Amino acid sequence: MKVKALTFNIQHGVDQHSEKREINLDQIADIIKDAGADFVNLNEVYGAGSYPCEESEMTAQYIASKAGYNYCFFAPAIRANGKPYGNAFLSRFPIRFAEVIPVPDPIHKHEDVHYESRNIMKFILDTGEKPLTVFGSHFGVAKGEEENAVEMLGFLVKEENNPVICMGDYNITPDSDIIAPLLSELKNTSADNEPTFPSYAPEIKIDYILVSQGVEVISGKPLQIIASDHFPYAAELEI
Repeated sequence: MKVKALTFNIQHGVDQHSEKREINLDQIADIIKDAGADFVNLNEVYGAGSYPCEESEMTAQYIASKAGYNYCFFAPAIRANGKPYGNAFLSRFPIRFAEVIPVPDPIHKHEDVHYESRNIMKFILDTGEKPLTVFGSHFGVAKGEEENAVEMLGFLVKEENNPVICMGDYNITPDSDIIAPLLSELKNTSADNEPTFPSYAPEIKIDYILVSQGVEVISGKPLQIIASDHFPYAAELEI
């Protein structure tokens, strides 16, 4: 069975073409719709009431409706500007199971960087043929945060019997020792590690779709579209 996955750090919808950094969720939804993915991991997403949503409408719900997805999920990790903020997931497949797993914060915070609590979303999707487990996340920028996230995700992957797909902005380049344990257990869908960030002058790869053994990679590449500060990254897979 062929499926298409997409991961996209949307920078809460900030339009890189806008001098005033205006929010353009419709642009994000159009990009996702055109990509034609079966399921989508989104990073840097606000919760309810963020412009142009109605006060009670979730950002993920708004994007899902505009992009044509029947199923969506929002996983807040922190509060930012008084609103829930975190990751989201869109799917054409029914979500049979959903769970949000907090990534432990580092005990010691010695690095001169921004620290932020993170989480990992876990989904079991009903593809109609076989169950599929998908993990979506956004790792921190401190090494301690990244190490904790890699350890947690690696543990969760090893518990699974289903085919597994891991997606997200990991804030780690492929040559880093920190991500090595994941890359030894999972297949990187990007053969050439093409850069995904920043979109307006791409230099590094930090956005990933990784898959378990038994999932065949047909293709994997960034979509060179400037909307957010990250390129969307898409992979075609056989499960």
